[in-house]
Amino acid sequence: MSDNEHEISSEGPKLGNWGLWSLDFFEGMVRPPREAASIERFEHIGEALCKLLQGRITLTYFNVPLEYEERLLVDGPEARMLFIEDLIGFTKATDGFLEAKEELKLVRKRTNAVVVFHKLALRLERSFAMGLSLKPEVQAESVHKFALLMRESALPDPRKEYERLQNEMRLRGIGGIELLSKDELIAGEGMEAATRLILTLMSRAASGVPDIELSAWAMSYQRLAGTQIAQDLVANLHHVAQGPRQEAMQAAFMEAMAAPDLITWRAKLEKQGSELAARLVKESDPSARDEIEGRLKGLSKLLDKVTQGIPPEMLADLTAKRLETSESNRAEHLQLVAAALLADPIGYLKKMSSEREKGYYERSLAQCVEAFSALVIEHVPIARLVLQALQAHLRPVPEVPWRAELAGRTLRELATDRHVQRFLGIVVTPDKPESREHARAALLYLGGAGVPHLAALLNEPPKDEGAQALQGAAAALLKEMAQVAEPYLSNKLAEAGAPLAIARVGLDVIGQLKKTERFEIVSRYSNHGDQGVRESALRALALLDPAKGQALIKRSIGDRDFNIARTAILLMGELKTQDSSVIQQFLETLKRREKEVPEPDERLQMVTAQALGMLGNIPVRTGGHLEDHLLDLVQPQQEKKILGLGGGGKLRDKSPAVRAALCEALGMIGADKTLQLMRKLALSDPSEPVKAKARDAVKAINSRATKK
Repeated sequence: MSDNEHEISSEGPKLGNWGLWSLDFFEGMVRPPREAASIERFEHIGEALCKLLQGRITLTYFNVPLEYEERLLVDGPEARMLFIEDLIGFTKATDGFLEAKEELKLVRKRTNAVVVFHKLALRLERSFAMGLSLKPEVQAESVHKFALLMRESALPDPRKEYERLQNEMRLRGIGGIELLSKDELIAGEGMEAATRLILTLMSRAASGVPDIELSAWAMSYQRLAGTQIAQDLVANLHHVAQGPRQEAMQAAFMEAMAAPDLITWRAKLEKQGSELAARLVKESDPSARDEIEGRLKGLSKLLDKVTQGIPPEMLADLTAKRLETSESNRAEHLQLVAAALLADPIGYLKKMSSEREKGYYERSLAQCVEAFSALVIEHVPIARLVLQALQAHLRPVPEVPWRAELAGRTLRELATDRHVQRFLGIVVTPDKPESREHARAALLYLGGAGVPHLAALLNEPPKDEGAQALQGAAAALLKEMAQVAEPYLSNKLAEAGAPLAIARVGLDVIGQLKKTERFEIVSRYSNHGDQGVRESALRALALLDPAKGQALIKRSIGDRDFNIARTAILLMGELKTQDSSVIQQFLETLKRREKEVPEPDERLQMVTAQALGMLGNIPVRTGGHLEDHLLDLVQPQQEKKILGLGGGGKLRDKSPAVRAALCEALGMIGADKTLQLMRKLALSDPSEPVKAKARDAVKAINSRATKK
C-alpha cells in the first residue's frame, strides 16, 4: 500500500486529548513501519477495525506502541471506541466501514450506551470538522456519517442530548453548523451531504433545542440557493415552524430565500394547513379542536409573512396555473381550495391592501365560489367552512374599496337558479340532517342576492311531491330571511297577478316585520279568491294596524268560506276587541254552519270557545256576562240555548275537545263560580282532556286571585 493511498493532510490532524499519541499513530500510518505488511493483508482499513472490535487482531497491527495499547485497555471500552472512531473519521466509505459500524452497535449494547454513543457522535462531528481539509468525497462521507448516526440515535431525551452535544462542541471550538458556509463544502457531493446534515439538525430543532445558530443556517441556505438541494431543504422547513424560536428562525430563512423558494415553502405550508383543516372538520373533541385551531392560526401568520415576500405578479401567475391544472384534476383541486380556506387566511384569501393585488384576490374568490358550489354536496362540512371564509372576506373594508364591489359580484355569481336549486335539494333530503343544515346556512348567506331565485320556485303550482317539498323549503327560507326578502316580495305583491305562493309568503313576511306602510297593499288581498292568501292577509292586517285591521277582519267573520270565518274569529279574539257585537257574529256563524252542514264542525266550535275566552268577561247583550253563559255550555249534557239564541244556536253534540276548549276559555275569564265547577270536573268528568284543562283553569284562576 503506497503513501498516497493513505494521504490525510500535509498539516496533520489535531486530535485534542488524543493528539500526542494519535499524531504519532497517523504518522506511522503514512510511513508504514515494520508491521505494514500486516495491514496490507486487509482490503480496507474498515475491515481491520472490524477485526479489532471482534478481538481477532490487536493494536500492534497498527504499529501502536505497547504503552499506548495498555493505556487504551486501562481506560476501558469508551476509550477504545473513541480511538476506533478516530480511525473511522479518516477512512473512505467502504463496506468495511459499514461492518465496523454494525460492530460498534454491538459494543454499544455492552457498555454505557448513552455516554459512548454521545461521545461517538461528538467525535464524528469533530472528524467532519477536520475532514474539510480532505478530499470532496471524504467531506461528503464525513457529513453523512454524522447525520446518519444522529438519525439512528435512540437517546432517552433527544432534545437534552442534542443540546448537550451542541454545548460540548462549542466548548471545544467546533461550530459544526458554521462549517456549512465554507466554500469547500458547497461543491459536488458535499452539498448533498450538507443538506442531509441540516435536515437532521432541523428535526432536532423542532423538538425545542434552544442553541441554534440561526444566522449560520440562513447563510448556509443562501449559498445553496437555486439548487435542487435548496428546494429539498425548503420543502422541509415546516418542521421548524413549531420550535421555541420559531419567528427568529423563520425570519432568518426568509431573508435568505429567493422568490421561487418562498413559493415552494408556501405550497408546503398550504398543504400542511389543508391537512390540519381536514382534521378540524372531523374532530369533535373541544380541546383537540382548540389545539388544531391554534396551530392553524400560527400557520396562517407564517403563511402571510411568506406570501408578502413573493412579488404580486408571481402570485397572479401561480393562481393562473392552478386554475389551468384544476381543469384536469378538478375535484381534487377544489378540495384543496376549500380546505385552504378553512383558516383565515390559509391559502387564498388574505387581507389585501393594494390595488395591484386585486387580480390575484379576484381570481381567488372566483375559485372560492366554484369550490363552494362543487363541494356543498360532496363535502358539505368543508363547504360550510368555505362559506365562513367567504363571509369573513367579502365584508367591505374602507381601506380596500374594491372589495365591496368584488363582494357583490361574487354573491351574484353564487346566487344562481342552479346553485339555489341544488342547495334546496339538500335541504329537503330527509336522510342527511347535517347536509341539510349546511345547505340551509348557504342559502341564508346569499341574502338578498338569493331571494329572486328562491321566489322563482314559487311561481308555478307544484307538479309533484318533490316540487311541493322544494316550494315549502323555499317559502320557509324566505320567511327566515324576512328582512332582506321583504322589499322584493312587496314589489311582487304590488304587481297585479302575483303568484299565489309568493303572495302568501309576502303577506306573512310583511306582517312579521310589521311594515305598516304596506297596509294598503295588504288590504287589497283581504278579498282575494284564494283561501290561503286571504288568511295570510287577515293575519298581516291584525299585526300591521290592529285598530284599522279590525274592520276588515270583522267583515270576514261572516265569510261564506268557514275556514276564513274561523281565522277571522280567532284573530278578533287575539285582538281582544271590546266590540261586544262580534260575539253575536261568532254565534251567527255557528248557527249558519249547523244549518248548512248537519255534521258538527268541531274545529270551528273550539276556535269560537277560545276566542270568547280571549275577549274577557265582557257583558252580553242578552244579559249577564260571558262567564255565566260559558259555564252552562261546559256541562256534558247541557242543551241550553247559547246566549239566548234559538234552535240552531246550540253547541250540540259537544265533543270532549270542544268542552276542553270551553274549560280553557273559562280559565281565562272565570272567578269563584267557575272555580267550583272546574274543581268538580277535574275530579269526576269522564273525559281526560276535560279533566286536564279543568285543572289548568283552577291554577289560572287561583293565580289571578293571589295577584289581586
